[in-house]
Amino acid sequence: MKPVACRVANPNTSCAPSSTSTTSTSSSTTSTTSTTTTSTSSSSTTVSSTSSTTSSSSTSTTATSSTTSSSTSTTVSSTSSTSSSSSASSTSSTLVTSTLSSSTATTSTSSEQPTTTPAYPPVQGYNWVDCYQEPTSGQRLLRGAQLATDDMTLEKCATFCASWPYFGTEYGRECFCGLALTDGGAPAPLSECNFPCSGNAAQVCGAGSRMNLYNHPAKTPSNPEEINGGSSKRIGCVTEAQGGRTLGSAATASDAMTLEICDNFCAGYPLWGVEYGRECYCGNELRQGAEVVAKEDCDMLCAGNGLQLCGAGNRVMVYARQAPPPQPT
Repeated sequence: MKPVACRVANPNTSCAPSSTSTTSTSSSTTSTTSTTTTSTSSSSTTVSSTSSTTSSSSTSTTATSSTTSSSTSTTVSSTSSTSSSSSASSTSSTLVTSTLSSSTATTSTSSEQPTTTPAYPPVQGYNWVDCYQEPTSGQRLLRGAQLATDDMTLEKCATFCASWPYFGTEYGRECFCGLALTDGGAPAPLSECNFPCSGNAAQVCGAGSRMNLYNHPAKTPSNPEEINGGSSKRIGCVTEAQGGRTLGSAATASDAMTLEICDNFCAGYPLWGVEYGRECYCGNELRQGAEVVAKEDCDMLCAGNGLQLCGAGNRVMVYARQAPPPQPT
């Protein structure tokens, strides 16, 4: 008799009672299952394959697994029951399953953004800018006031430069202040600012020709003030004359210097000027040899008003007193 293929969709449903050879191939994800069932019966034979949870079948299972590949071999022996009075022949059903799988462990890493700690913490409202090299022109990066002491600290320098938007430490013991950075200065590798401060070895105070630079944004004037309500007009930034003061008739100095103070002090002179942040000079004319230079050269803030400019080293911000307007007759 020609064999008839039979697919058992329901475990409780049996194939025809004739001799049957069934081969089924099922695919499950990455595993291939090959099942061969042989059933022999002289009369009426029922083959039932039950899972390990069915009490009427005995199941023997052997499983071997690995991290990267697992091979599982399962042998199920199911007993066949004969429902007729004829002699029953034992049926052996062997199910062999070979599974090759690749198991990949997925590691989930939860990363949080690290908290960025500044290379140098703020000092009295000043924020660290960078390590800077001095200009090759020979001028200072910061051309305002300066201080040198063997007990230098960042706090001491910040206090000294309190009226300036910039301060910087250099060579372990030097402190410089300024309104703006001189052209020619440029950032340098942080490792080159490696001198400990002479007054606090835990702090860094630049190095030779290397400045540890700080800036106070609130102290940086976008447009420095002129005189408030005076009768003088700015002429410009003027160099000192050779062999003497550009304005040499009278002079005064004060740590509270402002444009108004100098204007009032020089009330009897047609010309007056401020220099080095705290010095005031009066005169009738500019001495020979004085030259007008770029106004940016007069970049020191007045000691008594951080929004006004009071010349610089060897630079005088000169004002001319205007004639009072004619009085009505």
